[in-house]
Amino acid sequence: MSKLKLTDASLLYEPESSAGLGRGFRVGFLGMLHVEIISERLHREFNLNLIISTPSVEYQVELKNGETINIRSAAMLPDPSRVESISEPIVALELITPVSYVGV
Repeated sequence: MSKLKLTDASLLYEPESSAGLGRGFRVGFLGMLHVEIISERLHREFNLNLIISTPSVEYQVELKNGETINIRSAAMLPDPSRVESISEPIVALELITPVSYVGV
């Protein structure tokens, strides 16, 4: 992955391990076209069989002791009696577009 990262600065990755899939990498892309290009390169240049899943987000879990942790899956959730709140990412967005693209 680090060899591929040298030629593509927009690629982000980190090691990941799961009970169902074993060891691997969590990889971040700029978009779906980027996913296709990188996955094709990994398959062609390194002969890798890939498992590609849908994108997911990190949730912030605030515990009752004041600690905040980030989780990526329900399997990582702590005991519900320790959880104060769970937050998901929200984007404040201002979209500027020509009037001709806005409907009634």
